[in-house]
Amino acid sequence: MDKTNRIALLESSIDFMSRQATTNTSGKSAERINEIQIADVALPEKKVTELTTGNQRLQQEVARLKKLQAEATKNNTAEEILLSKNTALQQKVNTVTAELQLVRVDCNLSRVDATQIISNSKQRKQLLSEAFTILTNLSVSSDAVIRDKVKEKIARLNQVAANTRD
Repeated sequence: MDKTNRIALLESSIDFMSRQATTNTSGKSAERINEIQIADVALPEKKVTELTTGNQRLQQEVARLKKLQAEATKNNTAEEILLSKNTALQQKVNTVTAELQLVRVDCNLSRVDATQIISNSKQRKQLLSEAFTILTNLSVSSDAVIRDKVKEKIARLNQVAANTRD
């Protein structure tokens, strides 16, 4: 009987220890499952946070680039205005230069005209040659008004040259 009681006691101890081990294992498994569930919940939250931060950085970059684009557009507009003003001024300079050369041709033709001023043959040839060169250069002008004036001056040059007997 002593042996039987002892065996029964040992078996009940083994059962008790088994249950505790199962409970501990089950508790640890439950804790592990909770940790996994928390990790599974935390992972999407972490991704959401990272993506939100990335999105904010991208929005800031877009705003910065839009600002740079606006400044570049503003600068380009200012440069275009300056370029158009420079082009207009250059055209005025070209027109005034052409007018000045036409006045010089008039002066030369007046000096050549034997009826107005007395000059020698060599001077008349030189003046006619200079006037002809100026008129030839001006005849290729892109300005239609200048080309018309050149045609008039060429007609006058031909008339003065015909009247000159050199």
